[in-house]
Amino acid sequence: RTATGRGYGAIWHSFFHMVEPLASRMPYMTTIGNHERDFPDSGDRYGGTDSQGECGVPYMARLPMPRRQGPDKPWYVFEYGPLHFLQMSTEHSFEAGSDQYAFVVSDLEKVDRKRTPWLIVGFHRPLYIDSMFAGPGNSSDQGVARELRDTYEEMFHRYEVDMTWVGHHHSYQRTCSVFKGECVEPNEDGTLSAPIHVVLGHAGAGLCNNLETKTPHYFEVVELEHGYTRVEATRKELKMTSINTEGHTIDTFTLKPRRTSTTASASTI
Repeated sequence: RTATGRGYGAIWHSFFHMVEPLASRMPYMTTIGNHERDFPDSGDRYGGTDSQGECGVPYMARLPMPRRQGPDKPWYVFEYGPLHFLQMSTEHSFEAGSDQYAFVVSDLEKVDRKRTPWLIVGFHRPLYIDSMFAGPGNSSDQGVARELRDTYEEMFHRYEVDMTWVGHHHSYQRTCSVFKGECVEPNEDGTLSAPIHVVLGHAGAGLCNNLETKTPHYFEVVELEHGYTRVEATRKELKMTSINTEGHTIDTFTLKPRRTSTTASASTI
């Protein structure tokens, strides 16, 4: 979650004051979520009241990401060092035939893996999630996850997406390399054969305790701890480390790119 103004500008001001030491020193790229966008009859996908009437207006005005598709179309792409980021919105129509779907397909077809060997797709609601919230209604964790998988899982597999980074559920979660609900073995060279899905919802809001009684087999890590995640990426390696508020490691893992380039480059997020 980037911020939740809840209809009050003062909360936005307070949030930006807190993140200024970080956001003023490095790229600060965001993705819209339910608490920034959703409200009845406002054009969002769910019609909930989570934005308290903001309807995405303060978010779009205060966080001018490189969006070129027009008003209320907050999907975009950017590159940072050896990483290509495709940022989507789960709060808008994302089904086949939608403007957003066409944008996603178009970008994935054009990614130059020699230029950016890492491909990360970011959005708010998870595509895989350990959560007991399964309905009723159109916005349950498991319901939306199924719709995202039905729409994008085969596509992400085909275009060799490395990871999805999401939030929404206030926890830290990481799957195995997974496709169609099953962990898949790595390629012979040790690279991923399917995407990993990481839930990074543990930054500050109250933690979600609605985990399933038995952790789904395709999750390697599920933790209810506040913290942050550091990413170190070169053309030859990507390392993610999640750290709790006491400085202890929640999770760490390292990946090799599926396609490599001989040009040296490095980035730390």
